[in-house]
Amino acid sequence: MVDSIDKDGKPVKISTESGNIVTWVTEENYKFKLSAFSEPLIKWIEETHPIIPRERENEVLNELSTLI
Repeated sequence: MVDSIDKDGKPVKISTESGNIVTWVTEENYKFKLSAFSEPLIKWIEETHPIIPRERENEVLNELSTLI
């Protein structure tokens, strides 16, 4: 980021990658214990196949199965 001045004379930060003005935002984040949901999640993934490509689905299923 680079310090700059906007058209109204206010100090702003400019992204060195995009050249756009940086807008600061905040958000709430929640944590949960994935192992508590792994079995129903595995079942849902196996029934609906929402992950493409299939190799990535298998990777996710393998990771989830280690939590059980």
